[in-house]
Amino acid sequence: MLSGLHYIVLLKYVYLVLEMVLSKDAIGKTPKSLPRVCAYLSHRFRASNSLPEGFSESLERVRARVLRFFGASSTTHDVVFTSGATAGLKLVGENFQWKQSNGLIYVTDCHSSALGIREYAARAGTAIYPIDRNWCKNWLSSILGDSIADNRTCKKVKSREDYALFVYTGESNFCGTRYHLDFCRFIHQNGLFDFDGENIVTLVDGAKLAASHPINLDLYSDVDILVASFYKIFGYPTGVGCIILRKDRPRILHTLSTKCYHGGGTILLANAQSLQIFPKRSDNFHDTWEDGTLNFVDILVGLDVGLNWIEYSIGGMKVIENHIYEIYCYAREQLVTLQYSNGQSIIHMYEEDDCYGTFRLCERGGSILTMNVRLPDGSFMSPLSIYYACLSKRILLRSGMLCNPGGCQFYLGFTEADICHIAKLSSSCWDRLEYLDGKVIGAVRISFGVHSRKEDILKLVTVLKEICHMAWEQTNSGPADIGNHRRSNEVTEVSLHSNRFYVVDKIFIYPIKGCRGMSVKQWPISSEGFLYDRKYCLVHSITHSLLSIRNHARISALHVSINLTITKDTGSTVAELVFESTESVEGFSKILKFYEWEWNQQKVHCWLSSVLMIPCQLMTIEAYKSQYSSRKGVKGKKYRNDAHLLVICGQSVEKINDLLQFQNKKPVLAEVFRPNLVVKQSQVVSCSLSKENRTTVAPKAGPVLLSLEEDRWKDIAWLSTNNFSDEKIQMEFVGDCIRCMTICIDPESGNFREDREPWLSLSTYRRVISEREEDSKTFKKDRIGKTWKGRGPLFGRLYNVSMKIDQIRWIYLEGLHFETERA
Repeated sequence: MLSGLHYIVLLKYVYLVLEMVLSKDAIGKTPKSLPRVCAYLSHRFRASNSLPEGFSESLERVRARVLRFFGASSTTHDVVFTSGATAGLKLVGENFQWKQSNGLIYVTDCHSSALGIREYAARAGTAIYPIDRNWCKNWLSSILGDSIADNRTCKKVKSREDYALFVYTGESNFCGTRYHLDFCRFIHQNGLFDFDGENIVTLVDGAKLAASHPINLDLYSDVDILVASFYKIFGYPTGVGCIILRKDRPRILHTLSTKCYHGGGTILLANAQSLQIFPKRSDNFHDTWEDGTLNFVDILVGLDVGLNWIEYSIGGMKVIENHIYEIYCYAREQLVTLQYSNGQSIIHMYEEDDCYGTFRLCERGGSILTMNVRLPDGSFMSPLSIYYACLSKRILLRSGMLCNPGGCQFYLGFTEADICHIAKLSSSCWDRLEYLDGKVIGAVRISFGVHSRKEDILKLVTVLKEICHMAWEQTNSGPADIGNHRRSNEVTEVSLHSNRFYVVDKIFIYPIKGCRGMSVKQWPISSEGFLYDRKYCLVHSITHSLLSIRNHARISALHVSINLTITKDTGSTVAELVFESTESVEGFSKILKFYEWEWNQQKVHCWLSSVLMIPCQLMTIEAYKSQYSSRKGVKGKKYRNDAHLLVICGQSVEKINDLLQFQNKKPVLAEVFRPNLVVKQSQVVSCSLSKENRTTVAPKAGPVLLSLEEDRWKDIAWLSTNNFSDEKIQMEFVGDCIRCMTICIDPESGNFREDREPWLSLSTYRRVISEREEDSKTFKKDRIGKTWKGRGPLFGRLYNVSMKIDQIRWIYLEGLHFETERA
């Protein structure tokens, strides 16, 4: 159909995105072509650093060309250059004449940048009217049917001096719903919310619409203001957008001609001793709205190169629109027909109905597909896990709420209370919620541009099939099939009813929370867990936020150990902390030693700040809580220890590595899960188990796709020794450990793994959606299927130690057992 365009895309243009990465998010920006960048740079290096000769004439020529691109005339419209669509929306919000009798009306399916205008209106006491797409459809049906649906249609009781700003998006960035530009005509003809139609200024966010469809403002003369971003249209340069305004409408002049801030070249004269200011007198908005120096190189050079590429190399926006729609239809057909063997459809699409009434206010835009991926039982996979699964195959998607809260609320069914709940829960260490009350938070979005090809769609579909194939195998054939392991019914039966003793293989202590741990052979334990475990933290000296290896990779260079000494007189322990840096810093020793009572000395803070190259200080968790936890704006203030001990089973780590090996990925060590105890099955149990059948012993439990040894442990456990005269240390189950992306960090280098493992595999095979929510400060003690909050994948079990207050006992790795009953 578009052989000429395909030839251009496939042969002439090389897209400068991440090497070998397939971008399926054309909304973010259109990938740039190599010849276009070269043309831009050749012009830029010839450009002067100062304003070139004939700058004003050249700038006006570019303005006229931009107006022609959007089908507008310089006699009726004006162009104000901005840094992007967001800056354009912000500038309109700043300059609109807000007052109590005015109004702000907006369609809720809009970008978060459009929602930001509400703050200006609210500050002035202006009435705010949010309306959703269903209300708009019903209202329009009532207009076309010559009947009044409700009292929101204009009664024209407002004064002629009262104005409203009506904001809506040309094309939804959530799911691609395109809102007709002719909607503005109906607004002006009929009015809204007691405002006369002639007194309603219509503002259209055209950032997404302009990137995939031609816009002709002469055909839609009722569009008063349009904002756009050029990098979304042709990818380069960034930082150039525009506002296109009708300068011949009285409502525009009444509401936007009086500007509060004037600076740079927008003033004629100013009195520095008083408030007198004399702005430029001009009929053009750009003379008074473009404060300071424009990005003139990118405007004069970049826009010309980009528009030349659109108009001459491609053939215009209509060619791009047709190409995008062809790819969209192909992709949709490929995705909606996917299903499991049981007939369950795989893709749940969020999109507009095919038709609604005689005049379609909104329709499918034909450039975006927003969806969620189903498991065989019909529940949704985590959008974040789909994102990282595709990213590991070098396919770039977009996941989450997609910067469109209204669209997310409309399609996912979230209430105002849900939004507040999500915001509240998102302040802990797992900072990306994925489920709430069984409902998935967010979606997966793919969008298409001039660079999109059918081959790209087939690659994406192949990856989705691989993900769903593994999910199907785990649900129906058990985890053994993933690694092609041989089954052994006899061994399985013995394993299910075997001894309840496990050998403690490793003990880890983490003196500084969020940093690397230390392996020990013996250590004291109390009613609060291991002594000095996660007792200290690193705090940013300026922001007072907590630091960890997750947000500062350099912390991985810090090795922390503790030397314990027992006093002869009292028998109490004295701790000497030893900090060692793997990297040298001029003027500082690589090793710092100090006693526990010296943690707040200046030498400690100075050494840490210099070695880590971060202004920070060492604090105890208790000191941090008392000093900063109540302050507003401090990130990480809920940074806490959820339980005394984290216990994982070595066989479970091997199961995860079997999954990774099956996917040809690098295995992980038990240390990445940051456990306190790593246990393994005792010789009595494991003598009849071979590596070939080790992953088949666990039965399926509830909705978990991959069941592990820990799933069969009951709520009470004990630590015991070979000496049966020693009293056992009892531990009570607190909850399953909900894992965050920290487990993807290499503890040696502090770098994230590119494939986001093992979190990605856990997110696929160890995902449990909670059946109900509990208070955010407590853990749910239910079994699998009712896990606390359903946030993130599960791996490991959390326990609290049950001992007498002030009692301290030493435990020794040699001869130490972990004992529990199996469910």
